[in-house]
Amino acid sequence: MGACVKAREVFEQARDAAIVIKEHEYRLQIMRDRIGVQGRALESSFSQNLDPMRKVDDLLEWELDEEAAMVSSHAAVEDAKDLIRGLYALGGSDNVRTLQYVYLDAMDVADAARKLGQTPEVVRLMCVEMFSWIDSTGIAKVKEAGREQAQRLLEE
Repeated sequence: MGACVKAREVFEQARDAAIVIKEHEYRLQIMRDRIGVQGRALESSFSQNLDPMRKVDDLLEWELDEEAAMVSSHAAVEDAKDLIRGLYALGGSDNVRTLQYVYLDAMDVADAARKLGQTPEVVRLMCVEMFSWIDSTGIAKVKEAGREQAQRLLEE
């Protein structure tokens, strides 16, 4: 990440990536379910000449096609998780949880507000305040705090 990247950008990319990952997992489950259902149906079907392995081949091909997008999406989420870990290391609170819900969990602001016992307006304000704080502190410093805490925990 370049020096001019802002916290909001990191978290918005993570949210977009989290949505891509969730959609991918959903489509993958549907495809796997179809293979299972169709595979069992083929065992009892004498009138159809279907290739049950074709669906498996299609699934494997789709997964290979999606691999680059998944690697990129997971990297964007991990980048934001590094910030979250750093924020918690620096004394994180509901504000950090708010970023986690809205961006990493790709939760709707209203749902995050209900979970936090806040209004959607307060949740949005909390996010803006956190972005501003991260930007003024420095993304690299926040991430480093998370790495330092993880190292201390490993040494205990």
